[in-house]
Amino acid sequence: MSAKNLFFPEGYVSRDKPTYFVDAQPNPEIVWQPRVYGFVVSLARLTGSKMIVDVGCGHCGKLSELMGEFDTVGIDFGENIAFCMKQFPERRWINFDLETPALIDFSSAPVSGATVVCSDVIEHLVDPRPMLANIKALMQSAAVAVFSTPDRCRTYGHEHGGPPENACHVREWNTKELTALLADSGLDIVGSWITQSVNCWAKEATVVAVCVGSTCPPAARKQIGGLALRELRTVVEEVKDT
Repeated sequence: MSAKNLFFPEGYVSRDKPTYFVDAQPNPEIVWQPRVYGFVVSLARLTGSKMIVDVGCGHCGKLSELMGEFDTVGIDFGENIAFCMKQFPERRWINFDLETPALIDFSSAPVSGATVVCSDVIEHLVDPRPMLANIKALMQSAAVAVFSTPDRCRTYGHEHGGPPENACHVREWNTKELTALLADSGLDIVGSWITQSVNCWAKEATVVAVCVGSTCPPAARKQIGGLALRELRTVVEEVKDT
């Protein structure tokens, strides 16, 4: 897939064959995107969600911490989803390659009013369009969705033309490119913010974008921006309601 079609600048170089990412954490003291799942919990409480849907859940380390309060669905494939199924067989898991051009069957999961999280996933996909189409379809019944991914320009500088240093990453967006892609995919964007990338590094170089679905209460939508500022800290760009 051409990087140009995904809102990258002319000349950006993607990685054609990324390494499959096995979500095993060799150092549990290192936490990537440490504020994102706490923000997801706050959004779920704000919108009244009882269900968290984790799109690209990996080994579900962060999702498992939410199981005491929420019903959950985790989506991934390969070794990652096999690990989740073995560790938490009582939970709902969907074995699905997110680049498959088909819609996920959620008929067995009560996803109405759900909070969706897609954290550190989109940069791993050669073609993110099928995943975005699935999330758009899910937002017909879900309340809110949270995307997070490294901001290329804040991580490497504005001159970085790809591919990413991480061999598991195909490409990395900056904030404006990501929000343009989400909007082009038919998602209703509330705003985007920058947050801390890893707990052992103070630099804020991860973009978090929030989209709302059909079951998001109007009063909750109005509070998302303030909640993000309190929990993610630095506002980058906020899409105003029209």
